Amino acid sequence: HAVRLGVHPRKAGRRDTDVAPSSFSGAPMAELHLSVKRPLHAGHHLPDVPECQYPGHGHTFIVGVVSRATADSALGSRPSLYELGAELELVLAELQGKDLNRMMTGSTPTGPNIAHWVLERMIPSFPKITEVMVGTDDEDRYVVTRELR
Repeated sequence: HAVRLGVHPRKAGRRDTDVAPSSFSGAPMAELHLSVKRPLHAGHHLPDVPECQYPGHGHTFIVGVVSRATADSALGSRPSLYELGAELELVLAELQGKDLNRMMTGSTPTGPNIAHWVLERMIPSFPKITEVMVGTDDEDRYVVTRELR
């Protein structure tokens, strides 16, 4: 599984290897952004899109989520990458191998709508989610962002 862990913000002029000793002693650290990606194998049909106009046409979508997290000196972060990935897998299980037109009634199963669908289902467990990405590869994807207050 592809996993990206980024620590933001980085102070200008500091290298990644320049870490103050207090960072690991339980003192507050910079905000963490956790990112996980999982595959979604599902079909859909979009009558107005030539390559997707046939019922049963399918894709392997790449679905990713980004959530803010709190640094934890014992575990690395709260929530953990494992917890975020497990929740994404649970949410995607509802769609795996299915016809998205039947599963997502009331909306057209496009990248942005799949992202909104995932976001709505993950917010109760991960209220600090800031992005959901959906694409058919790692290069081209739709990104739905959410501002936290």
